[in-house]
Amino acid sequence: MRSYRTCRILASRLGENGLDCIRFDYFGTGNSGGEARDLSFEGAVQDTCTAVQEAVDVASVRRVALVGLRIGALVAAHAMAQSKSVDNLVLWDPIAFGADYVSEHIWEDSDGKAGEDREIQGFVFSEGLQQGLAKASITDVRRLPSRVLTIVSEDLPKHRSLHRELKARGGDVEYEVFPNPPSWKEMSNVGVGAVPAVLLARIAQWVA
Repeated sequence: MRSYRTCRILASRLGENGLDCIRFDYFGTGNSGGEARDLSFEGAVQDTCTAVQEAVDVASVRRVALVGLRIGALVAAHAMAQSKSVDNLVLWDPIAFGADYVSEHIWEDSDGKAGEDREIQGFVFSEGLQQGLAKASITDVRRLPSRVLTIVSEDLPKHRSLHRELKARGGDVEYEVFPNPPSWKEMSNVGVGAVPAVLLARIAQWVA
């Protein structure tokens, strides 16, 4: 939600570059069916695989690029591993280890009640979603696509560590930093904050 405008503009940039683009909400979120408590990590991965297949079928393309932001990057990495059609992967400010995110943002604030449904900044994290995230990591993904770009708003040790591990597997793996206040950190005026224009332009250029 806090990155909605930014992602919409990225989709427009990709379209301007002549690329077909699909933006979608996972089941249980946004304009998709279901309730917030229906969202699961495994379901989000499957929704992404379905979107990839839709792109292949509707646009008559053979190769697809996935762009994932934060937890979306973790989801995209796992979906990529299940789809032979994905050959480009953009990990944007990625959550590399779901367990770290759950521990820091959910369980730490749960008064020791790990596993119960939690509401964080207005979003429901169901018990099932917490458990799925806690077991997932980008480094667990065994297969990498032809090209991988990790692009970040802050040059943090955890981002550099992820890049080194992916780079060690070989292939075309890049790491780029575009200092900018992360759009997903907006706490007020949701949807009208600053857009990281240079970062979006770089993603659109790299994917094209």
